[in-house]
Amino acid sequence: MHKKLFRWVGAAIAGLAIAATPADAAFLQELGSPFVVGTTPYGLVSADFNRDGLPDLVSVNGGSDNATLLVRQAGGGFAAEAPTPAAEGGNFGSVADFNRDGWPDFAVSGYDGVGTASVSLRNPAGGFVYAPRTPAETNPLGAIAAADFTGDGRVDLAVAQITRGLVRVVEQQVDGSFIWGGPEIATGVSPRYLATADFNGDALPDLAVTNHGSANVAVLLGQPGGGLAPEAGSPFPVGVMPWAVVAADINGDGRTDLAVADGGSDTVTLLERGAAGGFTPMAGSPVSVPGQPVGLATADFNRDGRLDLAVSQFSNNTLSVLLRQPNGAYVLDSGSPLAVGTHPHDVVATDFNRDGKPDLATTNNGVGSVSVLLNTTPDPTPPPPPPPPAPTPAINARLVLTWTVAKTSVKVNSATLRDLPAGGATVKVYCKTCKVSQTIRTTKRTLTLTKLRGKRLKRKATFTVTVSKPGYNGLTFSRKVKNYGRTKAALRKAVKAPFSETRRVTAPSAG
Repeated sequence: MHKKLFRWVGAAIAGLAIAATPADAAFLQELGSPFVVGTTPYGLVSADFNRDGLPDLVSVNGGSDNATLLVRQAGGGFAAEAPTPAAEGGNFGSVADFNRDGWPDFAVSGYDGVGTASVSLRNPAGGFVYAPRTPAETNPLGAIAAADFTGDGRVDLAVAQITRGLVRVVEQQVDGSFIWGGPEIATGVSPRYLATADFNGDALPDLAVTNHGSANVAVLLGQPGGGLAPEAGSPFPVGVMPWAVVAADINGDGRTDLAVADGGSDTVTLLERGAAGGFTPMAGSPVSVPGQPVGLATADFNRDGRLDLAVSQFSNNTLSVLLRQPNGAYVLDSGSPLAVGTHPHDVVATDFNRDGKPDLATTNNGVGSVSVLLNTTPDPTPPPPPPPPAPTPAINARLVLTWTVAKTSVKVNSATLRDLPAGGATVKVYCKTCKVSQTIRTTKRTLTLTKLRGKRLKRKATFTVTVSKPGYNGLTFSRKVKNYGRTKAALRKAVKAPFSETRRVTAPSAG
């Protein structure tokens, strides 16, 4: 199987264009990495297979016709379970709970021999067992994907028949076995990789298919009655000899886009999902990635809120991280390319050590191992808090009165507001007993309240004066005649201060 890779993937040399300096990401090989698996591993999938809360890995080993479960350890690293049989010449895998028992299972596409698809069900006690009547004969396969394509609540398979240029659904039956279902769908020459997503927002699983020999991607939309059908405009052109495809909202517009590793043209093609359907190249696509890119994963590696890319470079024995910029461009992270094993292939991004940062793993096709790179990017520096709002200016006006005190009342001889805010203010005067209700708009700093002049207020009578200005805290004066006595001594005392005053700040007026 591994010899065919060199025939399928052409070599090319290109420079990796670097635009602006990004916020860096950082990765280190995990202690114990690389971890030994079977011969000629291609595919790599991740799930919590033993349900201990930690993500595990399964490598699909095409040279040894089996799969290796790498169990994540609480203290770090991975421990391999005994290899489990899988489809002959297995290349890629897909994870799902096929038998609905709450434990993740996996399926494998097989290229060698007659071509088969195998489904391995997780045994809670450890290991895996084949699903009924699998591996199922399918013709040589290039890839596999799992989803409920028929809408019956059971997980089905979509398989890419690489030698026939077809994709077909293999339907799961009530007894857990699988049979052919639906029509054969021509996608292009040598379909090589599958990705499932809901591209058109109808809550049905769709499929993206890279066609290795025709340099395009076919998009098959799930149908309301079950099955798949090509989308209008499909297939969509990409680079030479496309391998992996990932489906994600790359540009943040709420629609699912595509990224494709073009092994023959040393590029990654980015396809933007249109509001009315279909895909078109994004600005800046394709992105140059030397070294035969074949594997691809996406995550926010530097935690800036944008989706980045991790690309395995088969002939360079490296993995590179491309950081998405605010303008949509991708630039090479300063620590890339990262050394891994010989001929890295499939790439997985997940948080292995539960520190909140997406880590990376890749199969090393040439040496039978899996490299794990832990994300050591420092936590983002939080933005500074916004400056406190400017204090709302206050009105510091004064109400100045003159008066004459009699036995039964106080006469207001004059009432003047002083130190009004510059630029004008609104003044409201209200006195119920003296029948005054007045609103005055003034631009002066001093204002005579003529309506109060000469008014007589009996004991306990009140009047209010409110000053306001847009954007300022308002100010209300309340003056109340004191309940003074009628003796000469009381009157002499009242002459000095016949009113009690209350000042109250009010909320700013809107204008």
